[in-house]
Amino acid sequence: MSIVYASSHLTKQQHLLGYYDGTKESKKEVVMESIKEMPNTAKISLDAKHNSAGLLSDIEQNNRFYLTQIKANQKFLKEDLIHTSEHLVADDVWSEIDKYHGRIDQRDYEIYAINTEMLHPR
Repeated sequence: MSIVYASSHLTKQQHLLGYYDGTKESKKEVVMESIKEMPNTAKISLDAKHNSAGLLSDIEQNNRFYLTQIKANQKFLKEDLIHTSEHLVADDVWSEIDKYHGRIDQRDYEIYAINTEMLHPR
């Protein structure tokens, strides 16, 4: 059995959300049930493993605001975002470098205001 936890953006404290059986679908169910219990004003950020059309649609249908990330293996979404970034000017750009466990990770961020009417309904 595995646990699912959330971290507060403000306090950096972790909160136990629940337990799951180790499958991706089971973990997504725990995350979605927890999100439904959050106030409508909650802002949610998810890592790439939670970036699925079903979960994000459920979050949006429950009137929650979310931010998620993508990875290179999400080919079509990545291509759409690259295309968008070639035609819009970024509102903000920055980089972070983290050094831990013998690794150096660099993350580059670009923030764009996107008209949601341009996007596929999914």
